[in-house]
Amino acid sequence: LLESYSTCGKFRAVLMKGKLSKMESGAEPQQFIEIWDSNSLIKCFIVKEQFGKKHGKINDNDQFSSFQLSSDGSKLLYVAEKKVPDSIPYFKKNNGDEDKGSEPKEMGTEYVYRQSWGEQLTTVINPIIVVLDIKTEECTVIDSPSNYSCGRARWVPDSTKELVYVGYNNEPLKLGLLYCNRNLPDRCWGDNDKMYFHDCQKSYREIMCLNVNTKSISCITSDTEKGAYAVFDVFDGLLLGRYANPAQPMKIFIAELPSSNDGFKDTDFCEIATTTVSISDNIKWEVLSLTREDSGGYPYEALFVSPRVVESLPPLIVSSHGGPHMSSVADFTVWTACFIGLGYSVVFVNYNGSTGYGQDFMKSLLGNVGTLDVNDVQFAAESLVKRGSVDASRVFAHGGSHGGSLSVHLVSQFPDFYKATFVRNPVINIASMRNETDIINWYNLISPLIFIILISIFRTHSVTGLSYDPKVTPTPDQYSKMLEISPIVHAHKIKGAVTLAVGAEDHRCHPSQARELYTLLHAQGKDVNMFLYPDYHPLMSVDTDADCFMHCVLLFNKYS
Repeated sequence: LLESYSTCGKFRAVLMKGKLSKMESGAEPQQFIEIWDSNSLIKCFIVKEQFGKKHGKINDNDQFSSFQLSSDGSKLLYVAEKKVPDSIPYFKKNNGDEDKGSEPKEMGTEYVYRQSWGEQLTTVINPIIVVLDIKTEECTVIDSPSNYSCGRARWVPDSTKELVYVGYNNEPLKLGLLYCNRNLPDRCWGDNDKMYFHDCQKSYREIMCLNVNTKSISCITSDTEKGAYAVFDVFDGLLLGRYANPAQPMKIFIAELPSSNDGFKDTDFCEIATTTVSISDNIKWEVLSLTREDSGGYPYEALFVSPRVVESLPPLIVSSHGGPHMSSVADFTVWTACFIGLGYSVVFVNYNGSTGYGQDFMKSLLGNVGTLDVNDVQFAAESLVKRGSVDASRVFAHGGSHGGSLSVHLVSQFPDFYKATFVRNPVINIASMRNETDIINWYNLISPLIFIILISIFRTHSVTGLSYDPKVTPTPDQYSKMLEISPIVHAHKIKGAVTLAVGAEDHRCHPSQARELYTLLHAQGKDVNMFLYPDYHPLMSVDTDADCFMHCVLLFNKYS
């Protein structure tokens, strides 16, 4: 599950999960911590058995988890769930064999609702920081503010007594954290004053350098091949990273950190691993600059990927990213490569509201969802038709989450333009979604406080542009606003076929959203299908992803 090495490289800690014996066929798997000295196992801890009185399960998710040995290997730092007192029902048969030495139990609390951190974090309720002394085999829960959930703890370099961590405010309510992107690797410091990370810069992803002395951020891949870079690790003057573009699968490289303010050159990268696919030679791509007059928005971009060799104009798949405050970058994806191999072209639109273009560009969408973003995407598609790059009679829409919402908007507001759409976990009715999502602030304005030690970061996020107060019920006018910008109000105009892919365990866009559209279209006798997967919001498990792709291709092929 998790692994950590001491700075000296001698000691290794591993978090594992399994059953104590083959006889425990119905028992829940246990967590184990193994401590290794070089190639020798020196200690093994059974978490529940040895530390169950101090804390609950160790968190192994990407959002909160921490699992780090101190530099000398003497202590292990991790994040676990706060211990919840055992509960007993009000009416319990007393068989006389109660353990008199057991911990006190609370009566009638076994069904108390405890709010989680949402999508794929439903078991994360109240995470705390724990330090395990490997020699004494004692664990210590670190004191922290009771109204904060703690995560991402790290040792201060060369210390076994000082640490830093991220705290998330539990009040007034816990908002879904997953997909709030963190672009920092665990080791990101080149020296004491420079931090390296990756970030979206318009339609590309670049490697950035933050100089804490000059308080300046610079792009250090601006003079290299355009595409999508990422930083994996920074250590001992070296940077481990990756590069890809729509026609080039991922390359892993290592490079010496640039001196002074110089950036990287292509010759600085030493490839240590690369992937090739035969279809890459037939993929071409470009970034389109687009401007809609009198739109109220800003100039924007779209990434157009198409076959290099075609016998006739290719059909077009119009793909919209989710978020909406995310972006599509010039990266390699299996879906896109397969689409190109099947003769399709794909356009990814970074509509107003996307990240990578500045704060004003991102905020321009607030209160304009359903119009500004929809018309940006439609203009990009029409531009490709007008310049003769695609077949106007074979245009399809595709997207997930907010991108799924945009796709339904497109096929309903421009019903004669699109033949079909394939959407994944779409937002269909913002008004009905209000109390079903783990990010209730998604369509209202809110400023939850997140603190990293002494640094306060306020973030706002909005779809409707309406003010948000969790203590106040929306007014009829506010509900009306939520409804009128939702795709469900245009759904009766849909002419093309609709296929919905839905995650049964989705806490971000509840399955009832897709079901609402399916029910309406089915009742109207429209061509609609829905697939319900035992999966989460992104629908990215191998089986689900493969099945989704096949149904998407079969749908588009049917109407091509």
